[in-house]
Amino acid sequence: RVSPLERVPAVERQTLPQHAAREHWTAVIRRAWERQELVGPIAQWEEHQTFNLWSRVRISVGPRNYFMIPYEITEHTAEIGVRAYGRTREELFAHMAQGMMSLMVPPAQIKPAVTYSVKASAANDEERLLVAWLKELLYLFAVKKLIGKTFKIRRLTAGCVEAEVSGEKLDLARHEVDKEVKAVTYCELSLTRGADGLWSAQVIFDI
Repeated sequence: RVSPLERVPAVERQTLPQHAAREHWTAVIRRAWERQELVGPIAQWEEHQTFNLWSRVRISVGPRNYFMIPYEITEHTAEIGVRAYGRTREELFAHMAQGMMSLMVPPAQIKPAVTYSVKASAANDEERLLVAWLKELLYLFAVKKLIGKTFKIRRLTAGCVEAEVSGEKLDLARHEVDKEVKAVTYCELSLTRGADGLWSAQVIFDI
């Protein structure tokens, strides 16, 4: 059998952009599936014509070539969750930050006008460090009205994260505030690395 996605053009064999057209990627994946080049969750296509394809585009085809969404949103009663993915822990932390910001302001409305440094720490615990990172970003949003668009992780250890964030100040004339994130919780918190090397994490937010 031909390796999954081997015949998909190289330009399409990359990390799925955050704002890529869903229809385009749906078509790409369906073509690959129809050629029987995909296995796993996507192979259930015929049984799930209306399933949320956006959350199933994580198909590992090797250490570097796979489709991957940066994050997905999960609904909860009085809460909302973000499940993020990354090829590295640094990418995972960046994608989780993007996911949290997307809850509050549509990403397309945010401009990388200013750059600022963000640092967070926790007691040698990766899950708690992820929460501390998000809490610091939420604090900057609540107090200084800073909304981040891109997140470059400069340093990441088991107990410390340092990043360079590009974004801008909240402007209610341009930015539509969607949800008010009140807190980052430890409920159902998880951070793991799969057998395929892909990192994933889940965080639940109070809204």
